[in-house]
Amino acid sequence: MTSSPADHALVTQGMLYNVSGSETVAFEVVQYFAQRGSRVTVATHGFNERWEQQFAALENTALFRADDPELAAVLDDSPPDLTWAHHPLIPE
Repeated sequence: MTSSPADHALVTQGMLYNVSGSETVAFEVVQYFAQRGSRVTVATHGFNERWEQQFAALENTALFRADDPELAAVLDDSPPDLTWAHHPLIPE
């Protein structure tokens, strides 16, 4: 395993319903960090079961809707070292 540049990475994506460019890139970014040992938090406005299963298969990865209070708790407890924000979604 190659070492990761971040202990905790936050990746945001507007929505995860389709399988197209931005969704695929977001998944690949998450996969990159997860495979290198980072804890990865993914925030999105919404997702379907297909994407939920894809992210659940990655180690150290948690998928949240942006309005989930648990997301705020995770970010307060462990602020990310690195954020990749896409489709201007920045959790409060």
